[in-house]
Amino acid sequence: MRRIAFIGATLAMSTSLAGADLIIDEAAGTILDVTASTGTGASTAYFVFDFQYTEGSSWALAYQFDGDATAQDALLAFMDIGLTYTFDDYGEWGIFASNFGWGPDMGDAANY
Repeated sequence: MRRIAFIGATLAMSTSLAGADLIIDEAAGTILDVTASTGTGASTAYFVFDFQYTEGSSWALAYQFDGDATAQDALLAFMDIGLTYTFDDYGEWGIFASNFGWGPDMGDAANY
C-alpha cells in the first residue's frame, strides 16, 4: 500500500530523554534512535515517521507530557521543532492527517 508509514505509538512511559535514545531490547541491540524531542512531563510518547516510499529516511520524535495528551497535541508540538504536518479537522468526526515532512523528507499526499 502506498503511503507514509506513520507509527504514532503512544507509549506512555516514564523516561528521561535528555537527548537519549530509547533502548527497546538491550540484549538484541534494538534501539529507537530519537531524532528530537519536545515537551515536558513524566510520560513520553514516541512517533516514527518513515519516508522510505518517497526515498527518504525514518525519523523518531519524542513528546513528553503530564496528564492526558492526544496524538494531535504531540503533532502540533512537533511543528514547533520542525515537523511539517498538514491535516483536516472534521470537528466531532476527528482529524485526518494528510501529509508529514521532516527536514529534507516529505510525504506524497497523492498516496492517501
